[in-house]
Amino acid sequence: RGRRDPLDLGIHDHEAEGDIRWTDGDAELPAGLFLGCHGRTRVIVTLRGVTRYALLDEEEARAAA
Repeated sequence: RGRRDPLDLGIHDHEAEGDIRWTDGDAELPAGLFLGCHGRTRVIVTLRGVTRYALLDEEEARAAA
């Protein structure tokens, strides 16, 4: 890919259909994004959609593994 995207850690590539990026649940914001910030800094996260996944019970989880 050449140049690394600073949002590679836990965030999937941009999906043109729907104009979204989504996290694997473990997203990280690299410290480099905050270079030049001094004092208080506000990070605003905008959620445009939320997908709900059915939780598997213990037996279903073993079968899926």
